[in-house]
Amino acid sequence: MQGRGKIFLIVLFISLVFYSGCKKESQPFAGIQLYLKDSPALFDSLLIRIFSVELISDSLHYSEKITLKSSQPINILKYTNEKDTLLAEFFYNAPTVERIVITFGSSHMIYRKGKRIPILLNDTVHSFSLRKPVALKNAGKNRLYIDFDCYFSLKAKHNDQWEYTPVVHLRSADSTGLVRGKIKTSGRMPFVWLVSPQDTLGTLPLANGNFQILYVPPGQYSLWVLVTDDEDEAEPVMFIEKVEVVASKATGVGTLTIN
Repeated sequence: MQGRGKIFLIVLFISLVFYSGCKKESQPFAGIQLYLKDSPALFDSLLIRIFSVELISDSLHYSEKITLKSSQPINILKYTNEKDTLLAEFFYNAPTVERIVITFGSSHMIYRKGKRIPILLNDTVHSFSLRKPVALKNAGKNRLYIDFDCYFSLKAKHNDQWEYTPVVHLRSADSTGLVRGKIKTSGRMPFVWLVSPQDTLGTLPLANGNFQILYVPPGQYSLWVLVTDDEDEAEPVMFIEKVEVVASKATGVGTLTIN
């Protein structure tokens, strides 16, 4: 009986070790909180439908698809660089995201100068390859931001018709920096934009003139302001030619005086 008892204990010990190892290996690599955000644009609102989002690591042949609980239109212009919304929270079993696929609805809407303008999206499934893979940390939550670039996504056509071709970037909070400053003006508060050959990011300053543009990829940008009472006559003005952004750091541009 003693021999059988020892054998039982040995088998039990080996089983527990094996189970613990398997359980550890089965743990997903990263937890993700996926947010939606956008820079402001010269529209009252942009209503789009998103059915699902898929994050993909092509190099590891891994993907994770998330179907949104609600198919209601989302006004993405509400989610500027000072606001965001949580789309989904889930686990992801790869160290990088290299591509993102978004399934949209077929019809969308913009409101401009109080006018309702339908816009049609012919291809509902869009795949966006990232210029640089987004690296994920293994511990804690990874905050990722789907950023719609309205400046490049929406193009005016004839007869007040608009063409919508989504331009999307995926950013992580840890790999980006921020730019802050203040606008001093006696007139209407202008939009503030950071512009590079690949991207535009912007925000509308607060009533006191303070602004910050969050989740800016590292690199060099020019800073523009846009002051207008009529967006059809909008002419942006470059204020600073070179703004250097560094990951996990804040870049101050001081006070900009608009006459």
